[in-house]
Amino acid sequence: MRRVLRGLFGKLWLLAATTVILAAVVTVAARQLLPMVPQYRIEIEQAASAALHRPVRIAAITVGWDWLSPQVRLRDVRLLKTAQGPVLLRLGSVSVGFDVLASVLQRRLVPDTVALSGVHIKLTRDARGACR
Repeated sequence: MRRVLRGLFGKLWLLAATTVILAAVVTVAARQLLPMVPQYRIEIEQAASAALHRPVRIAAITVGWDWLSPQVRLRDVRLLKTAQGPVLLRLGSVSVGFDVLASVLQRRLVPDTVALSGVHIKLTRDARGACR
């Protein structure tokens, strides 16, 4: 019985140690790569524009950490009707926090929190009453 318990304890200890080491490696990698995010502002604008089928403009991107969660903050985000057209939606800031553990397990970025501030929306109605 003691031999079985020792074997089980050894495997649990190895699993815990591996988990801690993996978490440390992911955290260090994220802390090294996160400061590079603002350099990809244009690529992020293009991806958002493709997803929303409207031009998106972002004035600035900052990154940081909230305890163990990486945070990306977009400032002065504008959704335009056309490339040079009027602004349909303006956001003073968009903050997105990511779940590190879920992102590692799913092998993709998993948002944990999203906060919007300074929201301004412009809606117009046509003659039939439909919003545009």
